[in-house]
Amino acid sequence: MEIYKNLIYVKTPVGGEHTLAEELTYDNRTYYRYMDTIYIPNTPSKLSMEDVAALSEIRIKLNDQVIDYSYTKELINTLINKVDGLPINSIIDFGCGGGILSEVLEVADYRNKVKKIVSLDISSFAVASAKKKYKEFEHFAFVFDGSEPLPVPSNSIDAILSSFVMHFTIYDNQLEELYRVLRNGGSFIYNDYVYNKYPFHTKKIINKLKDIGFNVYEETIDFQHPDTKDLKLHRIIKATK
Repeated sequence: MEIYKNLIYVKTPVGGEHTLAEELTYDNRTYYRYMDTIYIPNTPSKLSMEDVAALSEIRIKLNDQVIDYSYTKELINTLINKVDGLPINSIIDFGCGGGILSEVLEVADYRNKVKKIVSLDISSFAVASAKKKYKEFEHFAFVFDGSEPLPVPSNSIDAILSSFVMHFTIYDNQLEELYRVLRNGGSFIYNDYVYNKYPFHTKKIINKLKDIGFNVYEETIDFQHPDTKDLKLHRIIKATK
């Protein structure tokens, strides 16, 4: 067991990744299992900004020890396919992590369909990592916690994508800024894979999107893991301006 800031990392035991307990107690505090081997000090929607940033960092540092790349990339492809009107000029990657979107765009050859990527994350480590990834696109990356306006013109972004992010604490100012920079007719598309586990948080985000001015459409899909063929339920949210 290793301590990383306010998180705990436990290497997967021999014999399978599902043998770890859902919770553990350390220093008289309960931690919750996340991504199989990482334990977090609260449920995702109640994590502090600092803890979410630390989680972003450790995922990047541990890389494929904790990230299921084929699963994540296929899910990102699903989100991209929900974007109306390709080719488009620009995409925001909200909660960019280490920049895995770049791998999807380059392998799937979106280079003639997308011109500009704006990567956003609350972790400066993640932003620095994402900056190193993009080779074929015009690319900008910013730390984004909602405390300052984005250095992006209003109504200038065609689509916003967010994968495995929206179950965390999302701040009102972040959503308001995303709405501001999205062009009229543009879409903010994200997945929610724990909507059954945390329905209150899921509904809270959707209601806030509607309050800001988005039109929100929800779709539940049976998402098939590209390698194991296991079916995983995802709620896909498409919020249009």
